[in-house]
Amino acid sequence: MPAVVTVSDLLEGAIRDFRAAGLDNPRLNAEILVGHVTGFKRVEVLINLDEEVEEETGELLRALVERRSRHEPLQYITAQQEFMGLSLKVDPSVLIPRCDTETLVEAVIERCRLLDSPRLLDVGTGSGAIAISLAHYLPEAHVVATDVSAQALEVARENARAQGVTSRITFLHGSLLEPLTGESSPGLTFDFIVSNLPYIPTADIDSLQPEVCQFEPRVALDGGEDGMTHYRLLAAQSPEFLKEKGSLVCEIGVGQTERITRVLRDAGFVSMETIKDLAKIDRCVVARRDT
Repeated sequence: MPAVVTVSDLLEGAIRDFRAAGLDNPRLNAEILVGHVTGFKRVEVLINLDEEVEEETGELLRALVERRSRHEPLQYITAQQEFMGLSLKVDPSVLIPRCDTETLVEAVIERCRLLDSPRLLDVGTGSGAIAISLAHYLPEAHVVATDVSAQALEVARENARAQGVTSRITFLHGSLLEPLTGESSPGLTFDFIVSNLPYIPTADIDSLQPEVCQFEPRVALDGGEDGMTHYRLLAAQSPEFLKEKGSLVCEIGVGQTERITRVLRDAGFVSMETIKDLAKIDRCVVARRDT
């Protein structure tokens, strides 16, 4: 007769394996994965430790623990990430949304409150986290979202359907603002162009934690030699797509304030505001088009 296996057994085994693999926060990782395979929320894992589990559940957990022990991100293993209070699907074709980016989204939401039917553009949408959050919290807004990756756009579309905002987001395939050029969108302008483009200098990527440099899509990380390659292009392209008094809002990395400010000034933006995240680090810049 096979031995009885409980939630507690699964949890303690996963913690041991994660400690042996040298992962940070082995208990947290274990609780999340045990919850994932049992269907329990994290707090429910801890109050159901004596619950018996099927053999198949244990086998599934062992496979997931092995993946996590190789530093594969939890979000790719569970295929989900929370952002702005919304549960989003993620897979290796998209960058995992970070809470730092919520600073950018909140800044745009705050500035749109007084606008009637704001029109917004999310450049490099990835999982759709920014575009979907804006559409969710600004029910009068219409959002256009672009991405160079067709796979990423499929993830974004799926997330939009799950959140019930498909009718107010237009997804376009192409690099930066290229999908908006030509006869398909003559004279289209926006109140805000919003973007979390790749801003990590190429030489710094391989020194990032393994979860990032080994698993997340490099195209969503690599910002070129100084991290500003994509933002230079976006800043140059943006003015013709902004309404009068419209703004370009860019997420930046630690220590990049002066660099992005110079890029924006070179593109003709002269009115700029820097916004800090919860850690009091400069996280995004709002650059207004002055006419």
